[in-house]
Amino acid sequence: MTIDLGLVLVVCLALVFSVLLNFLLIWFLRGLTTRLVLVSENMSDLVDHLAKYGSNLKSIYDMELYYGDETIKGLVHHTQMVLEVLSDFEEIYALTDDEEEEEPGEEEEEKEENLDEDNREPPEKDSPSPQIQRKAIFYPGP
Repeated sequence: MTIDLGLVLVVCLALVFSVLLNFLLIWFLRGLTTRLVLVSENMSDLVDHLAKYGSNLKSIYDMELYYGDETIKGLVHHTQMVLEVLSDFEEIYALTDDEEEEEPGEEEEEKEENLDEDNREPPEKDSPSPQIQRKAIFYPGP
């Protein structure tokens, strides 16, 4: 039984090439997934902000002073149309929706934490206010 050295060399090179290609594809898919999650979070934020804008605009339109204004009525209608178009992409921005991932036990823990917070004394006026963390709404780029 003879083993052809050339065949062994070709199989080893194919194995090394396959392993390198697999690592390259895993690295690429990891980066792609990271970008998809970022876009999903940003789209979710965009839809939330647009919905709030639409409800604020609707409340302005319903005011007695502006009721019947065609410009505001057009803006309300346009905002609703944009929200309908964005709802077609809901499965993309719902990927990272935290509300769906919560387990029933977590809701009880949050309620207990809120009760504990209600029993605390209000902070003194001299103490510094807590820092508000802001996150990017749109994709910041590479």
